[in-house]
Amino acid sequence: MSVRVDKVAAQLRDEISAILGRRLGDPRVGLISVIGVDLSPDLRSAKVHVSALGDDAERGEAMAALEHARGYVRHELAAQMRSLRRIPDLQFIDDRNTEYAIHIAEVIEKIHQEEGQEQVQEQVNEA
Repeated sequence: MSVRVDKVAAQLRDEISAILGRRLGDPRVGLISVIGVDLSPDLRSAKVHVSALGDDAERGEAMAALEHARGYVRHELAAQMRSLRRIPDLQFIDDRNTEYAIHIAEVIEKIHQEEGQEQVQEQVNEA
């Protein structure tokens, strides 16, 4: 990607985070974090990766609220990002990579604990 696309994507990420955090009054949104923005080279469409806390039902409600507020978010972006001729079309994507990474870390920690217990048991058996 070009430097301009990367800079605009970073600015979009920051502005969308601010809009969702402060100006969007929908309680269904709750604790949503904007993980990243994938912006097309022509700056016409953006995939906004978000992470929401809660179970699947709460995540579904939060994603529905984001979809409902998509026009409002674009309107607010237009007011904040006057340097862009056209505000990209937004597509919100539920990003579960963070949740998956936490799960993998827990599995690795569990394996290390089991290996440590096996080593202690071997040392006790040798004594």
